[in-house]
Amino acid sequence: MGLLIDSGIFIVLERAATQEGALAEAFQRLPLESLEVSAVTVGELLAGVPRARTAEQRARREAFVERVLATFSVLPFDVAAARAYGPAHAALARAGALIGERDLLIAATALAHGHGVLTPNAAHFARVPGPARGDVGTAARLNRLTRCSRWPAAAPAAPRARRPPTIRRATA
Repeated sequence: MGLLIDSGIFIVLERAATQEGALAEAFQRLPLESLEVSAVTVGELLAGVPRARTAEQRARREAFVERVLATFSVLPFDVAAARAYGPAHAALARAGALIGERDLLIAATALAHGHGVLTPNAAHFARVPGPARGDVGTAARLNRLTRCSRWPAAAPAAPRARRPPTIRRATA
């Protein structure tokens, strides 16, 4: 059982590598055998390339994305992921606890493959019902590297019911 790496982890690694020149070291320290990437995450990383502010930053980002693609297996969003997505989306919508669409696509890909998600936003992903159990040891090692957390961290918490919006009457 493995973990899908969320784009937030890569953003942390890319920024750390840019600041410290430690990109190669960061990738050498990752437990690659249990980590994969969703095609959705690859899309998020590629979307960041043209948003670079300088030509130098763009070149660094392009090289970073290429290194990610050369290092990790990429899992597609396929029919199995779509079958996990449908019930998860419906459950979150009923609970009034929807998460970002891309995050839900990543979570569904993880569920379809029996993976957890390694993310800096575990509380966000914890809303998704029926999470797969990830490799706690791998997550702990990577957490130390990135100061991030894994989803699911433990038994998922039940989504909290959202309060109905307060209607305020206009006063004249």
